[in-house]
Amino acid sequence: MPRIDLSQVPAESGSGYPAPYDAEAGERLYRQLAPASGITDFAVNHVELPEGAWSSQRHWHEGEDEFLVVLSGRAKLVDDAGETPLAAGDCVAFPKGDGNGHHLIGGAGGCVFVVWGVPETTPCHYPDADLLLYPEDGFYRHKDGTPYRSPFVSSEVETPRAVTASRLRSKRTGEGSRGANRVPTCDAG
Repeated sequence: MPRIDLSQVPAESGSGYPAPYDAEAGERLYRQLAPASGITDFAVNHVELPEGAWSSQRHWHEGEDEFLVVLSGRAKLVDDAGETPLAAGDCVAFPKGDGNGHHLIGGAGGCVFVVWGVPETTPCHYPDADLLLYPEDGFYRHKDGTPYRSPFVSSEVETPRAVTASRLRSKRTGEGSRGANRVPTCDAG
């Protein structure tokens, strides 16, 4: 099955970030293409960003490279160097460990892009937010290491990204826990 029929890959929305950091990326729509195609060595996400929506919080990975190709529309790359306009055909590389926090914001009419990298095994840093992700347990923590409390389960001390993303989807779409572990690995650009 070399060709992937995007209409057959479940589209998911939201970010899985704890409040208040979840709102900006709440409108992005992404499809995880690697599981749908049998690819296991790297993650590939097809992302649709409406105008003004964020791909993620600005972030960088300690040990995982990311590569992004804009397929259609326009976006603005925001990183430590400032803002860079992007259009269809533009490619962007985010080398691991460079400390350059980055994300995209959908331009006029929005944009569609594909981003890929290896599954996260090292912490992901968010320079503009009080967030730090530990992929080994999937929990978001404050930068000082204290866990976020889950807004969904009063007895839960920490907020695992997969559970939060799944429950956010349930609230927005009426879905159950389907896809609970299918949160984006490369933080969707």
